[in-house]
Amino acid sequence: MKAKIVQRDATVLADGYTPFQRRLNLFGCGLFCITFPAVLYTLWAVTTGAEWFLVAGAALLGVIIADFGSGLLHWAADTWGHADLPIVGRMFIRSFREHHIVQSKICEHGWVQANGEATLLSNFLWGGMLFFAPAAGQGVFLAMWTTFGATILLLVLTNEFHKWAHIKHPAKPIQLLQRV
Repeated sequence: MKAKIVQRDATVLADGYTPFQRRLNLFGCGLFCITFPAVLYTLWAVTTGAEWFLVAGAALLGVIIADFGSGLLHWAADTWGHADLPIVGRMFIRSFREHHIVQSKICEHGWVQANGEATLLSNFLWGGMLFFAPAAGQGVFLAMWTTFGATILLLVLTNEFHKWAHIKHPAKPIQLLQRV
């Protein structure tokens, strides 16, 4: 038995972005501006010159995992649940469904609205990473830590990258990235 997805009017979905959600998104983005640089600083502080190849390879693995993970999350938000579910539906599913009704709506969302929920969630993960930060010379742990960090960062940026795909006239650097 297959569940049927009921699409709503895009205006109704857009109206679901509440002032409270906006405040949560602002908080998440603000905290992200503290936690992410702290993670980068920690990576810089514990990595020796010889380990940068390991870090680069681990970051590339994080890119691959994030690409798969973002697709899986997108599919799940399109397939399961509904926009009225408490928290998950109202914060995550609603915006996915709105975008699928009117694709260009994502281009109207600023950084905070497009990425706020992802930054909010990422702060818990960044905090955990900082708590379990590797020490200098811990190669395997450093690689796992870097892979996890790169995955988180790219999952945070997924909506922004997706927004670029729908912009009618993207900036020159975005056009270059799209060609590459």
